[in-house]
Amino acid sequence: MFEKLNQLKMIQEKYQEEMRVNGLTALKEALAEFFDKYPEVETVQWTQYAPYFNDGDACVFSVNDPHVLFNEHCSAEFLKKHLGSSNLENTEYKKVDHRWVTHSKGPYSDEELIQNYVGVEPKGFEGDNDLCACSTESLNDGSSLYNALHELSSGLNVLEDVLEDLFDSHVTVTCTRDEITTEEYDHD
Repeated sequence: MFEKLNQLKMIQEKYQEEMRVNGLTALKEALAEFFDKYPEVETVQWTQYAPYFNDGDACVFSVNDPHVLFNEHCSAEFLKKHLGSSNLENTEYKKVDHRWVTHSKGPYSDEELIQNYVGVEPKGFEGDNDLCACSTESLNDGSSLYNALHELSSGLNVLEDVLEDLFDSHVTVTCTRDEITTEEYDHD
């Protein structure tokens, strides 16, 4: 009696499974290419969730723009080439456990630029110090890193349904050269 509906359901289930498998493969391949082209990038990270409240509008799942963190291979020249001019100013730095954290101050020297953007905030460090994570908004419009991150963001948006199936909602997705991990994300 409902044979056609059941066939459609089976087609949909098969399609969803293929999208999960192929989507994860495509994501890993795209990230591998990205990390190969930009060995200065340590981590690509984004959040994905459906808002809990949207002022009467539907609460729709979405993937937010990715950010990158840089590693020890990053040079001041690389940062100057790719960062927007407003990100090349105003920092004071402090070394903690061989990594650098920052406060606002004045124009960057090359050393301060590296110290501000390279590494991770030490665990247990108290204060308002943050390592700068860069999104397309932080980068020079038109730099190759800007273009690559923008293209990655567009690809993630196309795969929102797949990413929700793969990683769930209300999570931060963290990608390194070796793995993809998630952790719960509280966005409210």
